[in-house]
Amino acid sequence: LEIGNLEGIGTSYNNIANIFDNKGKHDKALEYYNKSRQIADDSGDKIGLALTYENIAGTLRSRGKLDEAFLNANLALKLGEEIGDKERIGGCLNVIGRILRDQGKLEESLSKFLESLKVKEELGDKLGVMKTFTTIGISNYKLQNLQDALFYFFKSIDLSRRMEDKSHENIVTRSISVISKKLGKDQFKEVAIKAFEKIDFETKVNVKEFLNEPLVRESPKVGRNDPCPCGNGKKYKHCHGAN
Repeated sequence: LEIGNLEGIGTSYNNIANIFDNKGKHDKALEYYNKSRQIADDSGDKIGLALTYENIAGTLRSRGKLDEAFLNANLALKLGEEIGDKERIGGCLNVIGRILRDQGKLEESLSKFLESLKVKEELGDKLGVMKTFTTIGISNYKLQNLQDALFYFFKSIDLSRRMEDKSHENIVTRSISVISKKLGKDQFKEVAIKAFEKIDFETKVNVKEFLNEPLVRESPKVGRNDPCPCGNGKKYKHCHGAN
């Protein structure tokens, strides 16, 4: 406080609020978020102000104060658009989508998640894209759009495998299992295949792994005495097949 670095003080208040929020102490979190908001507002720090409004929205949502949360999230979105902060825009659209979903406005919620996905794809935010694929899948499930739900779940699993995020892959796989049980084997197979056929890129997902069907090897099995596929000239048994 003595140094007078208002931006730094505001950031510190925000960080303290995040700690309280993560501990479930939402009232204390809001106290420090509001201190951060006041400093950002007084100093004209629109970036800090947008971040703080977004954080306040998330905390209010956790407390079930959805109307207030929606107001703060939209203030954050407006500021993000004003300063051209795509990261903030993507985050705010996601928060707004979650608030709308909590309010039971599922179609509007899905629309916001799709807007958020577009921004995250533009930013190249792979982690954000992966998580938003899952969120969109869940939204489609709630709307009974099961083919679209599977489509986004498959895309989320593909990206989680590319990022080697086994934990997220397991979460999405359980969601797919819920749909499988809901539909039954035959109907699930039909819907899953249609969803998979919509994927227009080479994927690390094979739909058969979710149908309890044997996977077909895409290339001939390498014999132990054959040349190793890595191309170094050694036999497979003395190279990548040694173990």
